[in-house]
Amino acid sequence: MSSASYPTITESKKGIQLDPRTKLLLLLTITTLMFSTSNEGIMNLVKPLLSLVPFILILSERRFQTAAKYLILYAACFALERVALIWASGLFSFVLLAGTSIMTRFAPGIMMGAYLIASTSVSEFIGAMERMHLTEKIVIPLSVIFRFFPTVSEEYQAIRDAMKMRGIRFGGKNPFLMVEYRLVPLIVSVVKIGDELSAAALTRGLGAPGRRTNLCRIGFHAQDLMAALFCAFLVWASLVAVYVFIAMRFYRTMFTDEGYLTLTLPVRTGALVTAKFCAAFLLAAVFTLAACALASLAVLAISDGDGDMVSVVLSLLGGWSALTGSGGVASSVIGVANALVSAAYTVGLAFLSLTLGAWWARRHKVAAAVALYVGIGWVISLLFSIVGVLAMMGDTGTASFMLGTVSVMQAVVNLAVAAGGVALSAYLVRAKVDLS
Repeated sequence: MSSASYPTITESKKGIQLDPRTKLLLLLTITTLMFSTSNEGIMNLVKPLLSLVPFILILSERRFQTAAKYLILYAACFALERVALIWASGLFSFVLLAGTSIMTRFAPGIMMGAYLIASTSVSEFIGAMERMHLTEKIVIPLSVIFRFFPTVSEEYQAIRDAMKMRGIRFGGKNPFLMVEYRLVPLIVSVVKIGDELSAAALTRGLGAPGRRTNLCRIGFHAQDLMAALFCAFLVWASLVAVYVFIAMRFYRTMFTDEGYLTLTLPVRTGALVTAKFCAAFLLAAVFTLAACALASLAVLAISDGDGDMVSVVLSLLGGWSALTGSGGVASSVIGVANALVSAAYTVGLAFLSLTLGAWWARRHKVAAAVALYVGIGWVISLLFSIVGVLAMMGDTGTASFMLGTVSVMQAVVNLAVAAGGVALSAYLVRAKVDLS
């Protein structure tokens, strides 16, 4: 094929042209956030935004019927879910809530996956994976899977048309024959399709020792940057929502009417607050690690598989030591560990601020807690900022050592604040806070 015909093939595509790596990032972001977050607070806004992404992308492909069906299905399930939460009760409410919740969580990810498969050719997908320098042990199975489901769909349609010609259909004279004459041929075809697609992939050069060439245009453009920023905003909003959820659950179960029930449990107050902190930290840590993984994938895609760039980005989480780090596995581990320490610090300081607000303020206890959290956090950040600037005033060797020391000191102080916040919260709840 001559190079002159290539632009015609590329420009003939419809809709929003995204890089396959951007589509994969959108798919992982949508599925992760739809499955792992609740429907409270800011997530009531984030989840509808996430559900609109597949709709807009499918609509841009001019697949109007598919987009309309998806929008109607999701809107109906979203509305019924709210009805089940607010007005319905009993067994009917449980069944309705279970069904609609499953659909609202699964549908956006399924449609985003369908868009990825429908709008991306196998060559484009393989080219994008090779840009990320993924091993062929991952690329070859993914390329086979990429063509497996469309081929199975085409095979099922052919079997369905053949059976309709013989009068075997839903509502026919003998609908039970559908199981024998449709599903059995489909199962046999599925087994053959897997072997044939694997052989076709190897025939086209996958697995060969030489580097494969690709005529597909793979690269990032303005729309890819906008999609990546959109994913970053959603991950940030989800992290904020998680911490707000943790704080509000602690406040409700300790300092409102629920607190009376909580404190009547045959458990010591220290053990109760510690258990709440451990559960909250585990939730925050999971979301922090998920955010780090999505950020690593995004950087890996943008940098064409440059692992050093991923290490540099993760090392930025390492505090003041990141100014002297040069990437690498050690710096990445330090950065992720520091992010987990920061999560523990945030949860511990939130617990302490809420407890102090409930004890000190007679009215507007939550507002007082927010002011205390901001004030205490600002003072600690200011002190370490001053110490860090002073540490950078020496020569290069001394500055590197001092910045590393400051980073370690900050991590120790963060852990101390987390532990002290839990201990002081337990003491104040037991001895000082008046729940009346």
